Amino acid sequence: MLALWLARRIIRIVRHHRQVRESYEQELDFARQVMESMVHGVTVTDKHGQFVYANQAAAEIYGRPPEEIVGNTAFALTTPEDHHLLRAAQQARQRGRSGAYHVRVQRPGGEHVRVQVTGTPRFHQGRIVGSFASVILAPELAPAGQDTPAPRSG
Repeated sequence: MLALWLARRIIRIVRHHRQVRESYEQELDFARQVMESMVHGVTVTDKHGQFVYANQAAAEIYGRPPEEIVGNTAFALTTPEDHHLLRAAQQARQRGRSGAYHVRVQRPGGEHVRVQVTGTPRFHQGRIVGSFASVILAPELAPAGQDTPAPRSG
């Protein structure tokens, strides 16, 4: 009798676990589709500033496939003259602040492309664990290094 009850209970647990896993996979697939369909570059970094995700639009802006972006930092992909701007932006994210700034991306062939990055801290369980960023080609007249507040929804 106990074995029958236990077997039924295990079957229910396994079914529930499978349903939760399938639901999680569907949500993850949905999030990936949203990020990949964006016309803006979307990047995600960890707490060390290393890219853990870059969508196809970001790859086109940086001039390299996402696999070559992931594992690098923004410092490896921008001109050294703009590294002070990256440091300031990283410090702002570590303090929980969002903002936008302009830097020059250095593509593999040596071409420099001016971009606008709008970054925001990425939180997990109340702690900052990296950042999210939207990357777009910057208008030619945009002032270099300008740090402006990120647009707020609502």
